[in-house]
Amino acid sequence: MFVTKTKYEGDFGGLAGADEKCQEAAKKGGFVKEGERVEYQAWLSDGFLSAKARLGQEGWQGRYEVKSGGLVAVGWEGLVSGALEGAWGRG
Repeated sequence: MFVTKTKYEGDFGGLAGADEKCQEAAKKGGFVKEGERVEYQAWLSDGFLSAKARLGQEGWQGRYEVKSGGLVAVGWEGLVSGALEGAWGRG
C-alpha cells in the first residue's frame, strides 16, 4: 500500500485509467521489481461500485503493509473495518 505525492486532476479515463496511473506510480516508487507481476489498483469508486466492492479481496488474510514494513491491517476485513493497526501514509 502506498500514497503518492502526485496530484491528479480531471478525467483519468475511468477507473481503468486510474489503475494505470497507480501501477505506474508503484513501478516508479520501487514497489514492483523488474520481471515481477504485481498489480496495484487505485482506491477509488465510481457511481456504480464502491472501492471495497471493486477491489474485492474478501476472505484474504494476508498482511497489508507500507513499504517500510509497518503493518496497516491483517486481512481484508481488517483493512475495511475502520480500525487499522497502523497508518498508511507515505511509508
